[in-house]
Amino acid sequence: MTHHDNIKQAFWTIIENQAQDRGHTLTSFNRQVAQSVLNGGLLAYEDRLEAKAQYRVISAPTGSGKSSYAWALIGALIQAVPGSSALFLCETIDQCEDTYKELVKLDPRHSDFDRLACRLL
Repeated sequence: MTHHDNIKQAFWTIIENQAQDRGHTLTSFNRQVAQSVLNGGLLAYEDRLEAKAQYRVISAPTGSGKSSYAWALIGALIQAVPGSSALFLCETIDQCEDTYKELVKLDPRHSDFDRLACRLL
């Protein structure tokens, strides 16, 4: 399996686990938003490998799951690609703390996720 395949597999496993943990059923719309986040993430990963400077932007309505799916993408990347890292920006300290907690839930082995940004604010 390639890193892409491993990322995809880990991503969808995490998405299903997130929905189950929250008592939600993934709708067709949820899956479309999740797929958009995954596609954007995979394109960014390819850009890095090919040393291409690109901007990748995903737009979806508030409450559509972009943050949750971005957390899943980060978790999938960390699980699937040894030595990988990711950055997630938040507007508030509360959002930063929530993000930290969600990332640790995705993979408790990585409870050392850097909380520097939360400390700096």
